[in-house]
Amino acid sequence: MKNRKIGLSIVIAFFVTLFLGFSIENHSVDAATSGNYALKVGGENNDNVNIDNGSYMVTGDPGQTVDLKLLVVNKSDSSRKFLYNVNTAYTTDGGNLAYDKTKVSDPSLKIQTRNLVTPKETVFTIPGGKTATLTVKLTIPKEKFNGYLMGGFNVVPYKEKAKGTVSSNGTLIKNKFSYSIPIQVHQSGAESEEAKYSVMTVKPSTVVNGPKKNPAVLAKVHNSTNSYTGQLDAKAVVTQKGNKKFKIVDNKSN
Repeated sequence: MKNRKIGLSIVIAFFVTLFLGFSIENHSVDAATSGNYALKVGGENNDNVNIDNGSYMVTGDPGQTVDLKLLVVNKSDSSRKFLYNVNTAYTTDGGNLAYDKTKVSDPSLKIQTRNLVTPKETVFTIPGGKTATLTVKLTIPKEKFNGYLMGGFNVVPYKEKAKGTVSSNGTLIKNKFSYSIPIQVHQSGAESEEAKYSVMTVKPSTVVNGPKKNPAVLAKVHNSTNSYTGQLDAKAVVTQKGNKKFKIVDNKSN
């Protein structure tokens, strides 16, 4: 449990529970999905890559190179271009893992997952109703590390305009779709690491709640290890300096 005071006092307690060679092969597909495309893991399980849970669990010796296969399904009737990136993972302000940033900054992040894969980025075309197989190479870092490196494949339509829809209240909504598949990298024989949390900053701000902006206190929580913990439960207590009667308590789960 960490404490910080900046005009306001916040206490946050955590209860821990617990992603070239480049080739394309095409075959017919059907069905529909949001954005008219989808990602799937390709290849088969082997001594270094496990894909049973729909992501890539990579384990190997320092300096070892393994092949990963990513399937991109074009469910549209027409030919489309897609932008592929492999990125380092980060956590969104909403607490979700994300893989859509080509640059991730963190004071304790020594190895970027994006730098382990070749190619890092490319644009490719898939005919309508076909599936492309992208074969990329991932090299286990020679530098010894414990725990897990997290990253992911991210694919978005290339230079397509967002399609607009009108909601029941007359609001125009434009949707752009982005899909990702996680990659987890672990060195053979390396130990796991427990997450180490700290509160880096606490500051007053505002948050958007529908059409309104509400006053809020933002706490930046940091994990300094090569680890992840799945779901978190958090309890935040906000007090006012010099006023013992003022207290706001907020509990979040999952």
